Amino acid sequence: NGRPMLAVWRTSNGMKVAEHTLSDVAAASPIWVDYHRETEHLVILHGVSVVSASVFFTDESLSLRPVAMGSLGTAESKLLAVRLINDARHFAVAEADAVHFWSYAGPRSVPQQVLRVDLPKPLRGFEVEGRLAYLLPEQGKLQVMNFQGERV
Repeated sequence: NGRPMLAVWRTSNGMKVAEHTLSDVAAASPIWVDYHRETEHLVILHGVSVVSASVFFTDESLSLRPVAMGSLGTAESKLLAVRLINDARHFAVAEADAVHFWSYAGPRSVPQQVLRVDLPKPLRGFEVEGRLAYLLPEQGKLQVMNFQGERV
C-alpha cells in the first residue's frame, strides 16, 4: 500500500510480534516507540510541537487493538524516550528537562497525565525497570526515581 509499517520483532528468535501501518501524519513526524513483552502493549508517540500517543494491545493474530489514544499536549523540550510500565496501565515520557507519567487505564481511554517531575539538570538518558526510573543527566551521576517522583 506504500504506507510506512511499524513492526515489532523478538530478537531472541527473530519472530514477528506485531505490525501496524502508520498514518501519513505519524510517518511525517518524529516517532518514539516502546513495546512491553510481558503486557504485550505497544506505545507510539509522534509529533513535533504537539505530541500524540497511541497505546495498543497485541492479539494472537499480530494485530494491534487500540487501548488508548489522544494528545499529550505541547512538548516543552526535546523528547528523549517513552517507556511502558509493567502494570499495563501507565507509561512514562522523558523530555530533556522533565519526566511525565501517564495513565491509560480503561477501555478506549485517553491518556491522562498523573505526575510531572521537573528535573534540575537536562537528561541524556532514561530507562524504566520494574517500579523505578533511571535518569542519566548530561552531567553528573545516574539518579534513580520512583513513580511518585522521589529520588531513591
